Amino acid sequence: MRPKIAHISPVMPALGGNGLAMRTSMFSQAAEQTGDVLVMAVEIDAGRAGEDHPFRPDTRVIRVDEGVDTRLLLITRSLPIESRPGLLAAYGKPLTSMALSAAAIARISEQLTAFDPDLVILSRAQMLPLVDALQDKLQHARLLVDLDDDDGALCRSRAAYERDAGFTDKAAWLDAQADIYDAVINRHADAVELFTVASRDVVRSIEQRLAISKIGLVPNGISSATPEPAAKQREAGTPTSAPVLMFVGNLSYGPNVDGMCWFLEEVWPILQNRITGLNLIVAGSNPGEHLTGLCRQDGVQLIVSPPDLVPLYESADAVIIPLRFGSGSRIKILEAGAHDVPVVSTFAGAEGLDLRPGTHAILSDETADTFAGACLECLQNRDAARARSAALQEFVRQHHDRQQIVAGLRRTLQTTVAD
Repeated sequence: MRPKIAHISPVMPALGGNGLAMRTSMFSQAAEQTGDVLVMAVEIDAGRAGEDHPFRPDTRVIRVDEGVDTRLLLITRSLPIESRPGLLAAYGKPLTSMALSAAAIARISEQLTAFDPDLVILSRAQMLPLVDALQDKLQHARLLVDLDDDDGALCRSRAAYERDAGFTDKAAWLDAQADIYDAVINRHADAVELFTVASRDVVRSIEQRLAISKIGLVPNGISSATPEPAAKQREAGTPTSAPVLMFVGNLSYGPNVDGMCWFLEEVWPILQNRITGLNLIVAGSNPGEHLTGLCRQDGVQLIVSPPDLVPLYESADAVIIPLRFGSGSRIKILEAGAHDVPVVSTFAGAEGLDLRPGTHAILSDETADTFAGACLECLQNRDAARARSAALQEFVRQHHDRQQIVAGLRRTLQTTVAD
């Protein structure tokens, strides 16, 4: 008899677009190769994440959009601002668990009761509060939690940045969120059969700070069967047309928003003064008002929720990753590599990947002049850029091939169910 596997995710699994959707798609695919599957995507005002995951016809797929956790929402609006960290600590639930309303938990409970899974996969730490709420439904099922990134470390890196900039209230708020992530992971460690993460850096970070040792590595994966983009068929040497930079990512994700606002405010004017006709494509979902306004500058094109990224990669001369803080494995660097497009990234933007600076990508400090210089080097030295993109493409094939990673993950699921 095939095991029954329930996969509960904060996004609908998808083959492209949102990086988290792409990662959860690997877990859904491995689950479908292992047993009978129920997928529940717990989202608020769900939008289209990207190319749909090709679910098996017999896989049950449910969107759970039942409003927000009103107590969490009230905490985010509480005054004075200084009271919020204490209120969040007392509640003990991450802000990213906002979609886990009472109604959402009731619906998830109903579905789990009917399905009676042998294994439950939770994607991201924000789903861990379900363990408390559904303890009676999960007591006979094994539990695998894909943390993906180290959310606590991410919040602390952002807190340090805000503190250095003089925003102590923001820093305290982020530190409180970091503490909640760590507490919720530690609180449920004994109930979890296996935690998984996307990079060795995250393994080391979590093992040093948290009281868990059952951590497996599941790198992010990209399909190697990417068509050869037309942009790479151009002749090497001096470009004959206006070059195009591109950023792709979730435009509501804090590190992405900060990085692109910084790039557009401080780096983009330097580049425009150096290269006539330079263009920038900013592609992604859910951009806020401030970022949208910055994208109205000359030469900048904002494309919201593009249905197909391939034509955009075909038009790009380089992909930029201007992140100033963050954690985990940058799936968009891997995606650019699979499309044979050169990458310019900050060191922070490439954390979690074992890239060799100058070989696989140009890596830069997080200063405007330095990052602008890195972009100029990539755009003006086409031969070197092509060599780096070819090396990055081979790196992706060897270490981040989706088919190989899904095969390994399938074996992990089979072992977890069988133990």
